[in-house]
Amino acid sequence: MSKNATRTAWLVLGLMAAFATNLHAAQKAKDSKDKEAEAEAKQSAQEDADEAADRAKGIKQKDRRTFLGRFIAVPDAGDTKGADTVVGQFTTSNADKKPGRTYLVKVEEGNKNTLKQLMHYDGKNAQLLGKLRVLDANGEGKYLVVNQVVEAAPTPPIEERRKPGGI
Repeated sequence: MSKNATRTAWLVLGLMAAFATNLHAAQKAKDSKDKEAEAEAKQSAQEDADEAADRAKGIKQKDRRTFLGRFIAVPDAGDTKGADTVVGQFTTSNADKKPGRTYLVKVEEGNKNTLKQLMHYDGKNAQLLGKLRVLDANGEGKYLVVNQVVEAAPTPPIEERRKPGGI
């Protein structure tokens, strides 16, 4: 074999080994993402079962609280068709109990009215009533499941008072 043929053979062999290694690493990453999604689904199902048990006992809206911050919708969020669909991102403001936190937003039970109200606040500050889902060991939530959008009442107009006898 000539020198060039030997080099070409080694180059091809090296490329095949690199390709096989990358393919194996990609498969491992995919498997870990699937396991993570499966664990999240299991935890969410457990939380739903716990909430259903609480409702049966007469306890309603456990763990719900008000969140203050900025909502940013994902493109095509108005076309969502399920309760597990992420419709946007919510970052808490300084007025919130835990400022600077970022959550992925889902609408409870795929409620279209709540979703419609939420879309009015795209890119704006909003006050949301909901609860955190998929809590980690630190008590941090990954998802904010919105139950209700709190509408801010407009300030009533105040008549301008003038001094008596003045024009």
